[in-house]
Parts: sequence; C-alpha cells; structure tokens
Amino acid sequence: MQLLTSLRSSVSISRQNRAKEGNSKCTVDEDVAQSSSVSRTFRSLPQELLDAIKPLVVLLQAHSRKTYYEWALDTLTQDTWQITSKDRPTQFHPVRKLLLVGTEVIAEAEGLGACKVSLVEENDRMQRSGIEVSGQVLSLNGGEVVFSCTNPSSLKDMEKLCLLSIFEYYSILKSVTGTIISSLGIMLSDMHVVLSSAFNYKDWCEIYLQDQGWVKVWCHIDKVGKKSSGSQPTGRYQIKFYTDKKQTSSGNLICFIPDCEYTQDIFFYKNCQLASPDYSQMDLQDFLENLTMIKIVGNVCFPQEGFHKNRSRSSSTLSFLNGNETSSRRSSIVASPNSTSSRLKALSPTRGQHRRKTSELSLDSNHSYYKDLENCIIDPKGLLVRPLSHNGVHHLEAMIRMIIPMMDCTRLYGRPALFKSDRNDPDSLMFGLPKLPTVDYFAKEELNSLHNSASDAAKFPSTDSNAIAMHYYSRLLHEKMTQDPHRDRKLSFRQLASIAQQEKEQLPVLDSQEESFLGSLNSLMV
Repeated sequence: MQLLTSLRSSVSISRQNRAKEGNSKCTVDEDVAQSSSVSRTFRSLPQELLDAIKPLVVLLQAHSRKTYYEWALDTLTQDTWQITSKDRPTQFHPVRKLLLVGTEVIAEAEGLGACKVSLVEENDRMQRSGIEVSGQVLSLNGGEVVFSCTNPSSLKDMEKLCLLSIFEYYSILKSVTGTIISSLGIMLSDMHVVLSSAFNYKDWCEIYLQDQGWVKVWCHIDKVGKKSSGSQPTGRYQIKFYTDKKQTSSGNLICFIPDCEYTQDIFFYKNCQLASPDYSQMDLQDFLENLTMIKIVGNVCFPQEGFHKNRSRSSSTLSFLNGNETSSRRSSIVASPNSTSSRLKALSPTRGQHRRKTSELSLDSNHSYYKDLENCIIDPKGLLVRPLSHNGVHHLEAMIRMIIPMMDCTRLYGRPALFKSDRNDPDSLMFGLPKLPTVDYFAKEELNSLHNSASDAAKFPSTDSNAIAMHYYSRLLHEKMTQDPHRDRKLSFRQLASIAQQEKEQLPVLDSQEESFLGSLNSLMV
C-alpha cells in the first residue's frame, strides 16, 4: 500500500488540466457541472476509498477480539489478583478471572461481578484514559479501577500488554488516516493547495476539554514551508485555539502547541465500537461517517495568569534538530526535561500535570515563540479536535484540510515535504501495518524479549500512557524490522483464523453475533 502515490500523480494532472484550460474558453455550465460532480462524489464516497479502507476495518475488528492477557483463579499459577475502585479504595475484591481483549480490561471478581474498562478514550470517558504501575498496584484511568497482584512480574506483563494493545489500535488508525488522505485526496480539485499552501489555516472547530466537554473554538495553524523540515527550527510554527476569530490575542488563547513541545502522533479517531461484527455485511460508509475526530498525542500548553506572548526570538537555535531524524529521536530531544523525570509520579486523571519552571527554559527558550512557558500548564494527555463541516463539504474533506497543516507544524510523517509511505519507515503513517491474514505487529517469538527489555521511565519523552505506548513500541518494532527484514515470513504471527478458533474455545455457547463473526472470518480465508 503506497501512501499518496496516486495523490501525487493527481496533483500533477490537475496542474496540467489548469494549463490547458488557460488556453481554451470554459463555459459557466461546465464549471457548475464539474462542481456538482465533485459534490455528489463526496456525498456518496468513492468506491476506491471503500475498497482501500476495508482491510483496515477488518484489522480493527480483529484487534477488538484479540486476547492479549488471560488469567483465571483455577489455573496452575501462584498469582493472586485483587480489584478495587476509586469509589471504595480500601475494599479489595478477589479476582476470579482477568482478561485483556482488544483495548478492554475485563475482570470478574467475588462480590463485585463483572466489570469492563476501556484503555482508550470512549464515549463518556473522554480524556480519562491512562495506565499507571506503582509497586504491586496497576491503576487504570486515574484510579477508575485499581488492580493488585502478588507477582510484580505479572503486573509488569499486564502493563506492557496494555500498552501494546494501545499501540496496535492507534497504529491501525494511523494507517486509516493515511489511506483516507491518499484515496480521498485525489477527489479534491485543490489538493495541491492543501499540500503546499502559502497561507495559514484558519477555521472553526471543537476541542474536548475535561470538565467542559466539547467547546467551539477558532483554530489558527501557522504556515510551514517545505524547506523548514530540513532546516533548524525557528519557533514560529504553532497550532493555536482561540475563543474568538476576531480577537486572536494571548488573552483569548485557550491552548496551543508550539514547536518546542513533544508531539508523538496525529491521526483520525473515532470513540465508539465498530457496530457490525460481520465482515461480509460491514457498513464501511457508516464507519467513515463516524470518523469525525482528530487525535493529537503529545503535550498541549494551557496559558495561565501571567502568560504573555513574546515575539523577540532568540538568535540561537538547536543545530542538531533537522527533518532527516526519525520522529522518536526528534521527540526525545524536544521533550521537556520534566516530562521524563518520573512518569508514574506525573500520571494523573486531571489536566495540569506540571507547570513549566524557569529552570526548564534552557532548552525551550532558544527556539520558542512563547518565551514565558513557565506560565503555562503542560498537559501531556494530548487533545481531541473535531473539525466543523461546511455546507456541501463532506466532513472527511474538512478533516483532511485540517490535519495536513497540523502534520506540517509538528513535522510528522515526512511533512511539510512529501509524505513518507514505506511501511518499514517509523515516520510513516503505514509503519509496520500487518498484511492480512496476519493481524499482529509483533511475532510470538518477539513478545518475551519485549517484556524482558528494560523500560526505564527516563527513556520516555512523555508521561502519558498513549504517547508511551506509541513511542516505546514504535522504537522496538523498528529495531525488530531492521534486525530481520524477512521476519514476516520466518516468524509466527497471529492469523484471522486463530482468532476464530480462540473464540470457539472461550465461548462454548455462541450467540448469533459470534457465529456471524466466525462465519465471516472463514469466508475471508477462502
């Protein structure tokens, strides 16, 4: 799957067409007909996009049914698990069964019944995801559910597998993002303007703020030139959200992302479960219609009292930062010193993890557009953005027009130059994407080494578990792919058929939905 190959050729064709149109007269009726054709196409979504997106939705369905961890009280193990919640922190209940399936932790406990906790933002749990391990305690979503285990090794394995589940889920969504940009981008007559616009991006959108919900804001994304990806950072590139489009001053600034802060990933996101378990009857149109958000994984700055914009930029810059370095290397350099001190201490369910200190400006002030970041609260939990569609414009078009300038500002995935499309490149949106019927990013032989590898908190450029998962496993996967380029053929990866067999063993009595799921799996294997 070569990302944006067709898109780049379409831009070239459109330019040729415009040159031809300049030498001939074009009637108003022809312009209207062409505009109506584009509008109809976006309302129905092109079949090419549906065909390209289907394997990725199959991977999402398979991921939601993959068992990453399974423990039962009657198994031959000396581990003992207990569970409690933040509502009753002193009352621990013995766990009879513990599962990690997809991004959901499912526990069955004595006197408590069954409970299910999502590791990712979902419905009413927006910006409340998080994983924290301290001693013999595993806390999920800021203490929503707390597990204890007598075996610290099992606790660490559970934590690593939770992070692996998040990595695989978000990685598939990144590939969904790349596929939509590539497949739907060719339908935009002005895609060349989106890719290389000389103007800043400005439009209304919504952002999700904890304790406030969705808030309508004015988004302003500063222009980034193509040459900037290979030059030293200047500090001018910002993603800013204001209360009012007519008053874009620091007093009306809600939050912003400067180039001196760590950004791990940006991709399209949906916060609800896939509705249909039957691949043969999957409503791909419905899946794309509900893909309405952009998720930013990284640090976001929230101005506090005393914050003032400083336009006098320091002449010194960081010479070791350039566009040729991988995102993991770049982010580890740009990350604030405080964000790597102790991720267990910094994790919290509320916003406002740490306030920038004056002593921390030795790195940031050299190239930051905002000098007084000590008067900002740095939220490591990222941001959810929901672009607002205009009349006659499909929401996916609005999302494409917004996410590309964001990628330009953060210098992700090869932007602001050309998108990187190689699945072996950690800077690509398609990095490590499994090829069906394979559904795993890591082979079975590699999992033990992953769990046994050192995971010093100081190595992570963020305190958020989402960023940790993407940074940590992206680096390890790149190492594995570099060490053995033929691992896809030599090692053992989980297949679609094995998930079907796994469900048969775990669910002796299948309902109609499960039977439909297994039947559709078998049809895919034919």
